[in-house]
Formats: sequence, C-alpha cells, structure tokens
Amino acid sequence: MTLRRSLVALLVALALMIPFTALAEDATPGVSEGAATPAATPGATPPATGDGVISGTVKNGTPGGGSVAGLEVKLTRYQEMQPTDEYTTTTGEDGSYRFENLPVNEGEGYIATVRYQGYDYYSSLLLLSDQPQTTADLTVYEPTDDPSVIEIASRGVIIAGANTEVGALEIFEIVSLDNSSDRAYVGQNGTVLRIPLPPGATQIIQQPQSGFNFGQLRYEDGYLITTGLITPGSHDAMFSYLVPYQGTKATLEIGTAQPTDALSVLIEDGTYNISSPSMQDAGTANIAGTVYHVISAQQPVVGDVIAVTVDGLPKPGSTDTDRGPLYAGIAAVVGLAVAGVLTFQAVRARRQPAEAASDAAHDLPDDPESLEAERLALAAELNKLDEERARGEIDEETYQEERAEIVEELRAISLRMRGLKDSGA
Repeated sequence: MTLRRSLVALLVALALMIPFTALAEDATPGVSEGAATPAATPGATPPATGDGVISGTVKNGTPGGGSVAGLEVKLTRYQEMQPTDEYTTTTGEDGSYRFENLPVNEGEGYIATVRYQGYDYYSSLLLLSDQPQTTADLTVYEPTDDPSVIEIASRGVIIAGANTEVGALEIFEIVSLDNSSDRAYVGQNGTVLRIPLPPGATQIIQQPQSGFNFGQLRYEDGYLITTGLITPGSHDAMFSYLVPYQGTKATLEIGTAQPTDALSVLIEDGTYNISSPSMQDAGTANIAGTVYHVISAQQPVVGDVIAVTVDGLPKPGSTDTDRGPLYAGIAAVVGLAVAGVLTFQAVRARRQPAEAASDAAHDLPDDPESLEAERLALAAELNKLDEERARGEIDEETYQEERAEIVEELRAISLRMRGLKDSGA
C-alpha cells in the first residue's frame, strides 16, 4: 500500500472505529469511468445494486485562482477500511462532478479526491448508508512555499503515562496550526513541518485528524517531518511516541524549529511532578473531565531547547505501569479538547489582561463540565470563522467583529473556570 493510501486508510479507520492493525499491506482497486460498474477486486464483497449518488463542486478557494474545469475526480470505495474500487470522472466548466449508481452497504464508505497543481485534496469519509444521496464539495487552492503564512498557535506535550515494561514515558502531542493566507502551504524542499522530538523518541504514531494531512511522514535526525500541504485556516496535528527513561526521574528536551506562540507540557494532576526552569507554572486545566497540571512558555526562541523534568516515576521493570487517559490508541477525542485549551491559552496570552469581560459572563454556568463544553463549542466556532474567512465567504470587517466577540466569550469562560466572575481579577 502506498503512503498516500495508508494516510487515507487511517482516516477511514478513525471514522469507522476499526483498529489500525487491520491495515492491508496491498490493495489494487478497480477503476471505472464516471458512474456505474467498477472492476471487481479479488476478495472484495460483490457490489450491491445501489442507488447511491455522490455529487459536488470543486471550487478554487484562492481569489483569482486557476480554473477548476476538466479536473479528474477520483472516488474510492472502502470496505472495512480496505480500498476495493475506484471510479473517476472529470469536472464540468463550473467545477461540478457526479457519481451515480453507487453501491450502498452498511460499514462501507467513500472518499473523493481531486488533484490540483500536483497536490491532492480529499473529502471526508462519505457513508451512503446514512444518506444515499450525498454532496461532497471540494476546495482547492493555489500553492505557496512562503513559510511566513504558517504559525504554530500552540504545541502541547502531554505526558500520558509511564510504561515500566519498556521503561518509557508515553507522550501525546498536539500541534495547532494557523495558515493565515488564501493559499495552500506546500513547504520547501519536500518539507512542510519540522518538529523536533525529545532525544530517543521511538514508536512514533500519527493520529488521524480530519483536516490535517501528514503526507509522507518521516523521522530524520531527531525531527518529525511532514510533507502534506496545509490549507488555509486552523488545523490540529496529533501524534504519539515513547521516550525511554531510567530510575524515577526523566528529563525531556523539547526543541522548537518554527515560530510557536505557546509551548505547554501537561500531566494528569496528582500523578507525577513536572518542572522546568524555562517554563512558568500555568496551574491546572479541566480537560474532558480530567484535571491536568500545566507548565508553559510563551513564544520560545526558535532553535532553543527547553528541559522539562518529570519525577516520581515508577522504576522500569516494576509492576506500576500507568497508562493515562491520553494513551495513543484512545487519544483522538480528548486530544481535540486539549488542542482547544492550548489554542485559547495562546490567544489569551497575546491580549491585554485589562480588557473587560462581556456581559455574557454573567450568564455562564458554574460547573466545570458545562463550562468546558461551552468553551469547546466556541473554539469550534472560531475555527469555522477562520475557515470562512480563508475561503473568502466573509469580509474582513465582519470577520474581525465576530472573532472579537468569540474571543471575549472565551476569555469570560476562562475567568469563570478559574473561579473569577469579574474581569481584571
């Protein structure tokens, strides 16, 4: 299986909740033109006589961008995470496309792909068993290799637990990215992101996340390197790895290779201790019902290395192995909550603390779970607003006004979560 297909299969696995270990080593889908009868794939379930329809429009999200007429759109059918059939068609003058007579079965899905300027753009997983006639619009962008359009809003390093069987810390990371341009950032010399990992990092696993494409992920000279393009708007990259340790104390050396607004290290409160001479204690954060101790550094120097000490660990070889709630295989949902907290902390750090909270603060609930749910909803709304701006769907004045309102509400929630009901406290 090619690396590109492996990425798509991982996304399918996440959507269908199928273990990643079930990935096939090789699959050769059959191809048909436009709609009807796909070529049979050995071992595949015979296609049902379906009435499924997937249609949509390919749009160019870059103002003044090139034509989307005559582009090839490929539709891949998945059965239990394995690609079994492919269908192709081309877009019309207005970018529209349509696939008809598609098999409709439970447990199956489709992904539409369009290639523009040498880069692939994917739809989400489409389940026709839920909606036999589905629309899947695709947005392409003009490419750019200007690194100034990319900003790392936050990088969160979560110590999820200690595995004494192998003598290693289990680490989960969330990198929240912003592409402020109206173009897709494609990197330079085959590299889009360079993320330095602590020395000795092993068993690196990408965590599939809708909207972010790792591309041909690789690990070279201590750096995690991604090659997938980054479209306009906000995105979260998630991955996990192990870092070996000895005794009851470990030192993580965390470097920065690209401008980063906020670097945070989190650990479940009451488990082990974390400290760093270069980071400030940021207190605790309630994330999906679990309280984490947080230390952070604002705008760390590019090229610098920050040392974080973790002590109180169980000795390797003991029976005290602990796997926290963010262990790699179950991290995706909680990871999104962490990403929202870290991004909000980065936004808040850039704002003047003397700004007044909005009147909405008086209507906020007091219980942590309700506050967290409201905060996550606002964070999602902020991401959506950024995407609308990137697609040119709202003007700059409206964007700034709505964004200011959302951020103000987020700040009010943050104050309430700290037990403060008035601004400036």
